[in-house]
Amino acid sequence: MASKPTLSLAEKLDMGLAMLQIASTTLLAAFTAPFRGSRGHRVFLKHVIHQAIRKMNIRLSPRQVQSVFPTDVETYNKWAKHRGVKSNITELRTGGKGLWIGSESAEKVLVFFHGGGYVIPAAADQFDFLEDVCSSSSSNVAAVLLGYDLVPESLYPTQLEQAAGLVTHLVKETGKKPDNITLAGNSAGGALVLSVLSHILHPHPAIESCSITGQLRAALLVSPWISFQEAPSNARNEYKDITDFSITKYWGEIYLGTAKPDEYNQPLTAPESWWKGLDGVVKDMFVTAGRDETPFDDIEQLTRVLKKTKPDLQFLFAEGETHDQPFLDFAAGGKECQTRQAAKAWLHAKLE
Repeated sequence: MASKPTLSLAEKLDMGLAMLQIASTTLLAAFTAPFRGSRGHRVFLKHVIHQAIRKMNIRLSPRQVQSVFPTDVETYNKWAKHRGVKSNITELRTGGKGLWIGSESAEKVLVFFHGGGYVIPAAADQFDFLEDVCSSSSSNVAAVLLGYDLVPESLYPTQLEQAAGLVTHLVKETGKKPDNITLAGNSAGGALVLSVLSHILHPHPAIESCSITGQLRAALLVSPWISFQEAPSNARNEYKDITDFSITKYWGEIYLGTAKPDEYNQPLTAPESWWKGLDGVVKDMFVTAGRDETPFDDIEQLTRVLKKTKPDLQFLFAEGETHDQPFLDFAAGGKECQTRQAAKAWLHAKLE
């Protein structure tokens, strides 16, 4: 998101009404929480907050949501100032921006694609996470977060084009070896990781190919958003999670615009044969998810498919965790959950 959208008077008035509706949903959730039973989140506060987030995401338009949040660059510059480091931003030829943590000349690079349904910009905690991973490594490692263009101004396949463009930039413009590049992403960012791998295997006809020679070092998928259809797990987890099928459908339709669903924008739709050759594209893979996510069954299904092509793929499905919990919990001041700890440990090992 290059800049915050300027809301019309009608959008502002509607947003005021929406805030009242979100507040009433939150109060109702708090009053009814003692009677939620096993269908709701086991933690009272999370049960209430998750209902409020679901209401916000389905009630507000992407433009209204984006008017509340700072842009990727604003968040990054504020984070860098707080950390006492100089901002380093790469303007990519394909659009989007590379926001660096560490030296651009580092031998190894961790590329991060942030989540948020292609609607919400990057959060400060994601920069904290990347800094933590890089600083704890004994190797010469840096990270770069892609500030990609958001919907509704930029629709599919813009985000894939910019993600693939960053990888191409690292190889062709900065001389990074593919074996020294690790991809990681959460939620929609996890889907972008898979989209880039698909693009390397099967170049997307509408964008420039990502021609690299050799394997990428590793790929981490945290709660990847891989389908815009309703997963069976939605019914059992919709009152526990921060998202549900109505939000998935709403944001997915906006992201696609007039485009049709395909293997790049919904990796779950890809047949097993699509992933043939994946082992030659990326050396190691790790998938994490929470069993209380509404899209959990989709993630589990895709993991089974990927393991047929890549038997050494690792995964962790944590009991009691919800969608994107490694980042959302910690950003709210909570402790590191099981999947966040596992993701960090795995990245540390791969970046040594």
